[in-house]
Amino acid sequence: MNNILKESDMYIPLKNFLEKQGFSVKGEVKECDIVGERDGQVVIVEMKKSLNFKLLLQGSLRQKISDNVYLAIEKPKKSHYTKEWNDKKYLLKRLELGLIFVKKDKVEVIIEPKEYNLKTVRNRNKKKRESLIKEFNNRGGDFNWGGVSKSKIVTAYREETIRIAHYVNENGEISIKELLKLGCTEKTSSILQKNFYDWFIRVKRGTYSLTDKGKRAVIDYEDVIKNIKEKEIEESI
Repeated sequence: MNNILKESDMYIPLKNFLEKQGFSVKGEVKECDIVGERDGQVVIVEMKKSLNFKLLLQGSLRQKISDNVYLAIEKPKKSHYTKEWNDKKYLLKRLELGLIFVKKDKVEVIIEPKEYNLKTVRNRNKKKRESLIKEFNNRGGDFNWGGVSKSKIVTAYREETIRIAHYVNENGEISIKELLKLGCTEKTSSILQKNFYDWFIRVKRGTYSLTDKGKRAVIDYEDVIKNIKEKEIEESI
């Protein structure tokens, strides 16, 4: 048998694995797929062909009984060192659940159900939090529909580039100095010089106009420009 055909195919390999560690093992005990006992220590293993929400829920519920809960799944065909799997393993660690891969008669413990140090996580993510808040504060409005990933996201950088394109479009051509007077940020010079979206063309030193792509962008991001104009009116009152 090269592949596991059903969940029950994992039982014997897992039972043998635990018994080699000195556990007495029994299946289907009080709704638990596998229970191992050794000198008062209880290990619970819940099995599924793949990692899914139902398995996560089962594992979490079993933590009411024991601190040593493992989720056992068939070993993925692809590497588990990908970003997707790293994210999954991160979640399991946060939930303090162990993870076991099973392939034929081979059992591989990927994660032990150890207590997770939340304080360490918060410290490690401090820069990400600061970056998130900075991006949030730098956006002038809410131009993205939450949950939609295929459309172009209006980031703070894109929003500022749209602002510049709007002023360039209104003036035909305009200098960096004039853009700064209109309220564009100190990033204006860098945005124009790098021209990441290919919206601008240099007319002469320090002065720019729009490419055809830039003119289309002004139309495409009409809602963002409308927000910019409304804020201009508010500030002038």
